[in-house]
Amino acid sequence: MSKIPIDTKNWYQLPSFAGKAALPLAVYGANLAFNWAWTPLFFGYHSFKWSVIDGLLLMVTAAFSGSLFYKVDEKAGLMLIPYLAWLGLGSSFAFYIYQENDKAIK
Repeated sequence: MSKIPIDTKNWYQLPSFAGKAALPLAVYGANLAFNWAWTPLFFGYHSFKWSVIDGLLLMVTAAFSGSLFYKVDEKAGLMLIPYLAWLGLGSSFAFYIYQENDKAIK
């Protein structure tokens, strides 16, 4: 249990949002943005090429944030390994669908 006093009026000044955790959290925020964009790209717009590109960006930002989190807290970094495995599986499916649809169009 954390013994850091929490001031709810200044929540953005908590130690976790500053210092050595700032960069890992920023990279993770970028990862969340790419994650949010993937579903509309793939299912909404059927833009399989851009969903594959977004999936690659997801994997890069997840790996980078995992390595950055590992430097701050080893457990936090290791907890992103299953997420990376899931992204690899999902991206491989998206790439397969992209390839098959590209062949069907030509």
